Amino acid sequence: MADNTPAITRARVTQLLDNKNVRYDTSEDNPNLIVTAFSSFGTIIDPATLSPFLTVSMASSNKMLPAEALSSLAAWANKWNASTVYGMAFPDQLDSGHIFARVECNLEVRHGLTDEQLEEFLMTALAACLESMEDYVATFDPQLIAAP
Repeated sequence: MADNTPAITRARVTQLLDNKNVRYDTSEDNPNLIVTAFSSFGTIIDPATLSPFLTVSMASSNKMLPAEALSSLAAWANKWNASTVYGMAFPDQLDSGHIFARVECNLEVRHGLTDEQLEEFLMTALAACLESMEDYVATFDPQLIAAP
């Protein structure tokens, strides 16, 4: 990339979200993280503040499984990861023991992105994450419980 390619900043990401009429908030834990939801799936966007990666992380934290379903969830994640082109799914767990699916899409952005590249990555990452979450719900629907 050319030296004049703009760095990824929270302001650039939020401007893109504003242009797409996406509502978002700031993480209580880290003011650089962008918190939103797509189709009721919690979504965190890290505009390369914690690493050289622009990261979109989506979780089904409102649609949980009991702890004893961990092996089934891990098998689902492994199957998803083996067949998907983009994004990596994995189990996550609350302190209560309830488990849920999370998927992350990352892009190394150490050298910046143009506005067009930033938009393309974010839209692709959100679509890939959402597809994974929808498959998780379809796979485990009868067993899903509300978050405690």
